[in-house]
Amino acid sequence: MSHLSRVFQLLRNRQSVRGFDDRAVPPRSLARILDCGCYAPSAKEDQPWRYVVVQDPVTRNRLASEAFN
Repeated sequence: MSHLSRVFQLLRNRQSVRGFDDRAVPPRSLARILDCGCYAPSAKEDQPWRYVVVQDPVTRNRLASEAFN
C-alpha cells in the first residue's frame, strides 16, 4: 500500500471517541501522544498548544463537569 493510500485510509476510517475506559495510559505512550499533538495544524503556524494531563479521576470528573456545564 502506498503512503498516500495509507493516508486516505486513515482519513476515511477516523473516529470521534466519546467513551473511554479507566486504564492508565503508559507514560511512554502519553509522551508520544503529546508529541504528535504538537504537529496539529494551526493558523499562521502559531501552534498555540498547551496540554494539561489530568490523571486523578476525581479531578478529571470535576474538570469535565465544569467544562461541559
